[in-house]
Amino acid sequence: MRVQNNKSLIVFDKLINKLFVGKTIEKNTFSYEFISSSINSYDYDRVDIKINVITPKKGQSYFKGVFITDVKEIISKVETFIGKKLYNLYFYVDGKKCEDVFISNEDERKIFENLSKIDQINIFDNNIRFKSKVSFKEPRNYRWYKNSYEGPEIAFSYDIYDIRVNGERPGPNFGKDNKKIDILAQNINELLIESDRFKEDVEEAVINVLEQSMRVLDESDRYYYSVFYYLDKIDGIKTADNVQGDFTYDLFT
Repeated sequence: MRVQNNKSLIVFDKLINKLFVGKTIEKNTFSYEFISSSINSYDYDRVDIKINVITPKKGQSYFKGVFITDVKEIISKVETFIGKKLYNLYFYVDGKKCEDVFISNEDERKIFENLSKIDQINIFDNNIRFKSKVSFKEPRNYRWYKNSYEGPEIAFSYDIYDIRVNGERPGPNFGKDNKKIDILAQNINELLIESDRFKEDVEEAVINVLEQSMRVLDESDRYYYSVFYYLDKIDGIKTADNVQGDFTYDLFT
């Protein structure tokens, strides 16, 4: 079996070199420059294929999963004759090492500009009308974007301030009881996660910027964006997310 696998690898490697190496193939908005193909010298059970991705705009945002899907489709006819799982793909982007997810400084600025337009929240629950200002920011303890199996995963922290409850400011003791603040934070965050309007506004602020570069949704059956947001501070007071309680008017007194 080992010998048979080696023969398959040799044939596969020769085909990749003959059909693709030294060529640049365009797919969707990206150009794939096949640099080299060689049998892995350590375990001899895979062919290592190196590809440089040429992007429409140097330094733009990208998601590596799109590149993997595109290249697999490009070489799929060779796979049909030889077999699957015979290769490793190594990517460079415009000559530099490829990250799993990359968001450019320009796109980051545009995203937070879009988020700044979402400057107010309105919630009605349990006969309470809650209104406040809101501002978004990067999380303090971890990177605001990362790779996941389903696609790019984006996370924000947000602060709320200038609170109004049933049209009035909270009572004079508001903010002095940490437990009440934490319960309020838990409820506000859950209600905003459940709010289709707020969720759509935040997702659109992100996707309308990133999709122009990443083209994640071109692979509509495979990848999607995951966007999360977590309440950090209420009127400048740091909140915890591990306290449960009901959303009642007593939280504002």
